[in-house]
Amino acid sequence: MGAFAKSAIRTIFANKGRFFANILIVMLSLAITAGLGSLPETLKDSYLVNYGETTPDITVKTKSEDGLTDEMISTLSSYQGVASYATFTEMDLEISGAYHRVYVMDMEEGKLGAPKLVEGHLPSSRTECAAEIGHLNIASHELGESIYFGRIRFGFLSFNIELDVVGTVDSEMYNCSAKERAMLEDDVEDYIKDIFYIDSKNVPAGLGNIPTTDCYLRFDDPHDYITDGYAKRMKTIKNELTSLLGEDNVEVLTMQENTSYALHEEYHKKIVGISYVFPVFFLLLCALVNSLTITRLIADERACLGCYHSLGVSPIKMGLKYVSFSAISTFIGAIAGYFIGLPAVPRLILPAYEAVFQMHGANPSFLLPMGIIIAIGVLLLSCIVSIFSVSRYLKEKPAELFHEKSPKPGKKVLLERWKWLWGHLPFSWKSSIRNILRKKKNLILTSVAVILSTLLLMAGFALLDASSALKADDLFADVASSMGTISFVVIMFAIAMAISVVYLLSNMNITDRKRELATLKVLGYTDTECSLYCIRELATIAIISCILAIPVSLLTIDLVLFRFLDFGKLQDLTWPTFVFPPLLLIASTVITALLLHPRIAKIDMNGSLKSIE
Repeated sequence: MGAFAKSAIRTIFANKGRFFANILIVMLSLAITAGLGSLPETLKDSYLVNYGETTPDITVKTKSEDGLTDEMISTLSSYQGVASYATFTEMDLEISGAYHRVYVMDMEEGKLGAPKLVEGHLPSSRTECAAEIGHLNIASHELGESIYFGRIRFGFLSFNIELDVVGTVDSEMYNCSAKERAMLEDDVEDYIKDIFYIDSKNVPAGLGNIPTTDCYLRFDDPHDYITDGYAKRMKTIKNELTSLLGEDNVEVLTMQENTSYALHEEYHKKIVGISYVFPVFFLLLCALVNSLTITRLIADERACLGCYHSLGVSPIKMGLKYVSFSAISTFIGAIAGYFIGLPAVPRLILPAYEAVFQMHGANPSFLLPMGIIIAIGVLLLSCIVSIFSVSRYLKEKPAELFHEKSPKPGKKVLLERWKWLWGHLPFSWKSSIRNILRKKKNLILTSVAVILSTLLLMAGFALLDASSALKADDLFADVASSMGTISFVVIMFAIAMAISVVYLLSNMNITDRKRELATLKVLGYTDTECSLYCIRELATIAIISCILAIPVSLLTIDLVLFRFLDFGKLQDLTWPTFVFPPLLLIASTVITALLLHPRIAKIDMNGSLKSIE
C-alpha cells in the first residue's frame, strides 16, 4: 500500500467521530428516501391485487324506472373493445331508518362483477342470499341469519321479502372502510349499512319482474390502474357511451367514481408527491453537513497539505484523499440506509393502510433510482467541495501551511454599544457573543443546517395536522390514520437527523477550539464550565435560527405541502407544529452537551502552550 493511501486511511481513523457521524446522516437520508420512494408503488401493488379479470371498467346505470332496454344492452355489449359484459339490478332499500343495498345478479364464479365466496356457499334457492363481509363501515352478518327486508317497493311493484344468509362474499368493488353513499335524491345524503346479493337464477317470487338497472363493461385495453393513461381512456369511453345512449337515459361511471378506487387513487397521488418532496429536504441537509465535514477536515490538515504541496503532489490527488473519506462514509451510509429504509418504512405504514384498505402484504421493489441519485449527488458534491477547498489552501505558500492559521482578531460587536446591557453580561456570555459574530461563515452554515432541520420537523408536524383535519370529513376520516402514520415516520427520521446534525456541529466546534478550551482550563475553568462555554454558542445560534426558521418553514410548507400537493391548508396547523420543533432542537443541543462533556474533560491543558506562530 502506498504512502498516500496509508495517509488517507490514517485520516479516517484520526477522525472517527466525523466519519461515523457522516455515515449516520447519510444512512438516515437514504433510509427515508428509499422508504418513501418505494412507498407509492409498494402500496399500489398491494392494493391492486384486489382487481382481476372480473373487475368492470365501466358501470352503466339507468335513469328510467323501466330500466335498460334490450336495445341499450345490445349497443353496450357490441361497443368497440368490450371484452365482457354483465347485467344486474341494484336497489338501495330503507328499512327501519337504515339503508341496505341489494344486488340481483348472476353470481357464478368468474362472471364479471360477481363477488368471491369467503365462507358458506352461494345462494341456491329463492329463500337464500349472500352478505358482503364486514368492513369498518359495512355491517357483517352471520351464516344462518334471517334478514327481513320488509315490503320492497320498486317503481310500481312491491314485494314482501325475507331471506337467509347462507354465505359471506367479498366484492372487488368494496375494498376500503370509507362509507358507501346510498343512491338517493340529489338533496338527500345517507350511507348504506350493509350489502346483500341474490342470485338472478334463484330470485324470490316476484323479483323476476324487476327491470335491469345496471350493466358492467370490461374492455380489452391494458388495465394499468391508477395511471393517467387508464383514466383518460375510460373518460373517453364514458363520454362516447353517454353521447350514444343519451345523457337523459343513462349515467356512465368509471372506476374513478368507485369510492374505494377513487379514494386510493387520490391518496396514491399525494403519497407520490410526499415521496419526492420530503427526500429533497433530507438531501439538502445531508449535502450541507457532508460539505461542512469535508471543509473542516481539510482545514484541520493544512499542515499535511503544505507537506504534499512542497512534495509536488497535484491538487486533484490531494482532493481525492478527502473525496475518499466522503465516498467511503457515503457509500457505507447509503448501503445501510437503503436496505434498512426500503423494507422498514413501507412495513411501518402498511398496518395503518390495512385498517382502511384491503391490502395484501408489502413487497418493496429494490429498483429505486431516487436513492441512487441521492447517493451520487452527495458524492459529486463532496468531490466539488474537496477540490475547491484544497485549491483554496494551495494558494498559500507551503511554509505558511505548515503553521496553524491564527484566529481572527476580536472586534467590538454592535451589542457593546448598549452599555446598560453589555455591562451586566457575564464574561463567558460576552466571549460567546463575540465568537458567534466573529466567525460569520460558521454562523451562516450552522444557521442553515438548523433551519433545514427545523423545516423538516415542522413539515412532519404539518403533515400530521393536515391528516388530523381529514377526520372532519366522513369520506376521508378513516384514511387520516394512515397519513398520520406517514407523518409520524417523517417526524421520527427528522428528529434523528436533527440530533445527528447538532452532534456533528458541536463536535466540530470542540475540535476547532481545543486550544481555547485548554487555555480556559489553565485559567481555572471547570470541565462543566468549559462544556457550557462551548455549547452556549451553538445553543444561541440554534435558538435564533429556530425563530427565523418558523416563517421560512411556513412559507415552504404552504407552497409545497398545501399548494403543490394540495394537502391541507394553513388553518389546519396547530400549536404543537410551532412549539415542538424548536423544543426538539434545543433538546438535541442539551443531549449533545451531555454526550460531548467527557471529550471536553479529556482536553489536555498543555494544549494551550503549543505555539501557532
